[in-house]
Amino acid sequence: LEYAKQGVTIADKTGDKNWQPKFYEMEGRMHANLLHLDSASLFFDKAMAGYLAINDVNGQATTAFKMAWVFKKKGEFEKALEKDLFALKLMEAAGNKQKICDALTRISDDLTRQNRLKEALDYARKSIEMAEKNNLTSELFSVNFNAGNVAIAAKEYQASLDYYNKALEIAKEQEMGLSSIADITISRGNALKRLGRYSEALQEYQSALSIAKKANYGNAISVAIANLGETNMLTGNYKEALGYQLETVRLQEKDNDLSNLTENYLHVS
Repeated sequence: LEYAKQGVTIADKTGDKNWQPKFYEMEGRMHANLLHLDSASLFFDKAMAGYLAINDVNGQATTAFKMAWVFKKKGEFEKALEKDLFALKLMEAAGNKQKICDALTRISDDLTRQNRLKEALDYARKSIEMAEKNNLTSELFSVNFNAGNVAIAAKEYQASLDYYNKALEIAKEQEMGLSSIADITISRGNALKRLGRYSEALQEYQSALSIAKKANYGNAISVAIANLGETNMLTGNYKEALGYQLETVRLQEKDNDLSNLTENYLHVS
């Protein structure tokens, strides 16, 4: 975040129209990962305006993806879908197969969050087919990760674990970094939890929490703590569960993260 701020300052001072939106987008992304959602939206709006001014189609698409992520965290799933569909149209017009694949994956996620699972699965399959057919190695992680998310929403828990295991293998092979490892580790925990393998799930969530803290990855910290609370609740460890759940609610209220706040109030109750 500090380096992104320095970039914004220099780009603004020099009036560099090409670098300004790039650094606005970077700073917005850092704020998003730290769950500073209002600040993230502010910088993504500035980035989009800058990219439109110089007709940078790729920049418009990547910023639209990030805007959609913020809408999801706010629980505004229709708005998120609109942004991702906007990005898909841009990338189809540009013929950018990698970004088309990325957009298909994100739209699948948007549909999953709206419980439109048949459509979500169609988009997930399209994205996997496109990544494999065009050897889009950079997309293989996200298409499998997303397919796992769709499968878990459809209550196909073993299939979801298989997709997550493949995504984890790819993340390690490609050395994708701590945040990706934290995200996929949480998801593996989710699949194990749904399969009733609670002790294994708790190990995954503890591992993810440790990784997320090392990366200072606020979103994953909050999600790991929430799942530690729920899993302890499911195993009857109510005192320990309550501590995790109260911390989850505190973090989500502080960050105005509405995506799972209703569920976590219920867990506290």
